Amino acid sequence: MQRDLLVALVGRLREIFGDECAVFYGRVLQGQREPCFYLRPQAVERRVLTGGRVWRRVALELHYYPLLAGSLDEQAEVGEKLLRGLVCIDGEQRAYRGQEMAYRVGSEYLCWSAAYEYHTTAEQEAADSGGSELMEVLVQQTADDHNDK
Repeated sequence: MQRDLLVALVGRLREIFGDECAVFYGRVLQGQREPCFYLRPQAVERRVLTGGRVWRRVALELHYYPLLAGSLDEQAEVGEKLLRGLVCIDGEQRAYRGQEMAYRVGSEYLCWSAAYEYHTTAEQEAADSGGSELMEVLVQQTADDHNDK
């Protein structure tokens, strides 16, 4: 798991959309309230380079469930905000620049995708890896903020 990237992504979503949108990871909980985001598990590529460097590519897919079910205008508006707002994400360890960014308006939800490439080392990878417990904390915190309203 790319902890730094995912924490930075969730933080950036909060900057763009405020606390009004919960962010779920791995599965959408029953009884979710819209609007909300669902971050699907990411696809990761890794190549070991000379000199101890490591190249990584993380492909993300984010679903947005609009306030009004099936609202095409709301989905398109959010898609544009995501294209502009997530092109560069500042993490604790590095800045991440989005590539191959795209969105598709659907009958139920918006599907947004992007890839983030970066260089690291094996030591940094070990420090940045972790289980899903971190995202569960972030998701719970976002859900609690959303339920307090």
